[in-house]
This record gives sequence, structure tokens and C-alpha cells, in this order.
Amino acid sequence: MYPDSSVDGGIVIMSGPDDVADAAAGTAQTDLNAAYTDAAGRSGGALLTAGGDEGGLTLYPGLYTDGGDLLLSSADLTLDAQGDPNAVFIFQVAGNINTGVGRQIILAGQASAANVFWQVAGYCALNTSVAFVGNIMTYTSVTFGTGATLLGRALAETGNVTLLGNTITLP
Repeated sequence: MYPDSSVDGGIVIMSGPDDVADAAAGTAQTDLNAAYTDAAGRSGGALLTAGGDEGGLTLYPGLYTDGGDLLLSSADLTLDAQGDPNAVFIFQVAGNINTGVGRQIILAGQASAANVFWQVAGYCALNTSVAFVGNIMTYTSVTFGTGATLLGRALAETGNVTLLGNTITLP
């Protein structure tokens, strides 16, 4: 928890200064680097179509690799844990994540946003009114369009996390 912040119904409300270039920020950066490297270093799993639109798919627990940009524009994406609340979904994206307006990641079968990880070599751009889930770990940046929501965390190694009237709820 950040200084001068509070939790209201699971939503972190920032009301004070950020930790920038201090010990807490350094620890957070080290932890992000370790998690990003762990997710990126996993092998096997299913290949997604590089640069393909994953909208309309239902995916099950496991590792998914996309060799280009991951798009979510034609329909929503469903993550189905098949009744296992501990099921883990890991996405390795060699490019960027881009979403269409109003798209959603839907959790089904007891899937938990806390167990969804997006390791992105580029940036993540969540368009207006998108409802996204999971822990986004980008190498560059994360940008939220107006009204986009996240049930999870948004972390960037070298760039910014840009918010425009958004809600991020910790899982």
C-alpha cells in the first residue's frame, strides 16, 4: 500500500505522493523485473496467431505465446478455469497489446484475475471503456483509454502507466 492511499471496496484511492526514485520504488522495480523475467522465460504452451485478433476465443489455463501484437478487437476474450480457482493463465506477447473500444476479458469457471499474467515486450493500450483483467507487466508502457477498467495491476519497466479517468481494482 502506498502512503496516503486508502482502499474503498478493493479500489486503491491515491491521495498523496508517489514513491519515485526511493527505496520502495527500487524494491518494486526489482520485483517487477523478476516477475517479468520469470513469465518471459517459460516455454511450451500454445501459440496464438501473431498479430491475430483473439476476440471471440475461449482459452483454458496454461501458457500462451503471441509472436507479434495481441489484438482484442472483434469480440471479447473468455478465460475459463474449468472449475479450478487456482488455475493460472500466462500470456507472452512479443509485440504490443491493443484492444478495441468496449472489449472485455471475461473470467469463467472460477478463474481469478490474480492468476492472469500478461508479459508484454512492447506496450499495452486499453481503449475506451475496456474491462481488462490480470497483471499487466510491460517492458515499455500501459495506457488506459477514458473509462477503461482493470481488475489487476498495471506495471511498466521503462515507461509510464497513463490513466484517464480509470478504475483499477486489486484482485
